[in-house]
Amino acid sequence: MSAATGVDPAVAELDAVAASRLIRAGALSPVDLLAALAERIERTEPGVRGFADLRLDRAWSAARDAERQVLRGADLGPLHGVPVAAKRLFAMPWSARPAEVLRRLEDAGAIVLGATWAPNPGGFTAPTRNPWDPARTPGWSSSGSAAVVASRAVPLALGSDTVGSVRIPAALCGVAGLRPTQGVLPRDGLALLSAELDEVGLLARTVRDLALAFAVLRGGRTPDPGRGRPRIAVPGGGFQDRVDPELLAAVEAVAAALDARPGRVAVPAEAFDRRWSAPLMHTSGRRDRDPAARLPAAVIAGWAAAFDRADVLLAPAVPVPAGRLDATTARHADGSQEDYVAAYPRLCRPASLLGYPALTVPCGLSAAGLPVAVQLIGRPGGEAELFRVGAAVERARPPLPAPPAAGWTRDQEGVPTCAE
Repeated sequence: MSAATGVDPAVAELDAVAASRLIRAGALSPVDLLAALAERIERTEPGVRGFADLRLDRAWSAARDAERQVLRGADLGPLHGVPVAAKRLFAMPWSARPAEVLRRLEDAGAIVLGATWAPNPGGFTAPTRNPWDPARTPGWSSSGSAAVVASRAVPLALGSDTVGSVRIPAALCGVAGLRPTQGVLPRDGLALLSAELDEVGLLARTVRDLALAFAVLRGGRTPDPGRGRPRIAVPGGGFQDRVDPELLAAVEAVAAALDARPGRVAVPAEAFDRRWSAPLMHTSGRRDRDPAARLPAAVIAGWAAAFDRADVLLAPAVPVPAGRLDATTARHADGSQEDYVAAYPRLCRPASLLGYPALTVPCGLSAAGLPVAVQLIGRPGGEAELFRVGAAVERARPPLPAPPAAGWTRDQEGVPTCAE
């Protein structure tokens, strides 16, 4: 038990599904859950710096109200009393016109703790640090949301995904991240970086949390899980080129654990080229047309053909693990170098351009102690199959421990360093 709160610190390790079930059963107080998370935030936030606007006073009031509802036997939502966070590009619940997805989370009983850091539009700089190593990048854009989920400050957070803006920080911080099918979730109240590419994304420590939150954000509609065993294929070509050997080995290990079939499939390489996404980086506020319309018809047909042979593609999420904050280029095994700005989105770009759903799932740590992840890509509307395969990945690979962020101190420059 914590001497300060009298609450078991292990409560902060609960995922959203477990916490919600305990609260609904009367076995866990929403106030105690918030107390455990507030204590974790006090320990980790000075080093991680994931929150741009933390509203604990508001959260305490909501938690006490959530507890009263439990005691009087009120009808409880699927996320009753569960704290969450959201990227600062969303209009928050305390604003004049909150984002629609945040309204749906609160209607389901969630408690929004605050807004997480994201770089200013068009930039890559934010104060957030990677919870595994403060000298390494946490990714960009939705990095604040990924970092607070990884450090156990909240079990669930919202981000937005342009060309990997959720999946990249999820992979580098060691959490699960979902980019859904194009247009499935409402973007009302989200400041757009690309009117045609942006989608509301989700970050959590477990795939089942993503599935629950996705259902809530779709208005309570649970995706059809389908029948039979999903066919899983490992694509070659662009998903194998200039990828760190440890990350390729992780994909092969997951494929072996899942007995993935029918094996490798070919995917057209053009969808990896950044020239197709560059013209879409504008903020007109509306989706002018399907991003895939800019791709050659043969490319669209080639990707569709891959899904004639498979239900889910299993691939690396990023080509290299988290790079150093002071570095600008990645050095590949073949001796070539690639700018990080080009490298990290490269494997995420196809799903963004094609409008396919994609799920990042952590599957271990590298030799340097940094998170390793795989990316699962499905056909449009195939989120349920992604969740099924993602849960299988979690069962096959040991869960990641909590990162060392709670043991950080600050040096004289104000930069977090790992304490001995």
